[in-house]
Amino acid sequence: MINSSINIMGYHITQIETQYIPLTKDITLLTERQLKQKIVFERDFGYTAVINEEDSDLKHFNEAKNKF
Repeated sequence: MINSSINIMGYHITQIETQYIPLTKDITLLTERQLKQKIVFERDFGYTAVINEEDSDLKHFNEAKNKF
């Protein structure tokens, strides 16, 4: 009885190690990338609020837009 319980626990631990931990890492990586994109987007959007007729403002906006 105890031996089969330990085997079941071992199976579940192996399942967590092989399936859930890599999935968590992938989700974390995806979330980090989405946050970086959001930061770039919001910064670029901020440029649109301050762009005037000067070439330097438009140049900074276009550079930021191309990075996104």
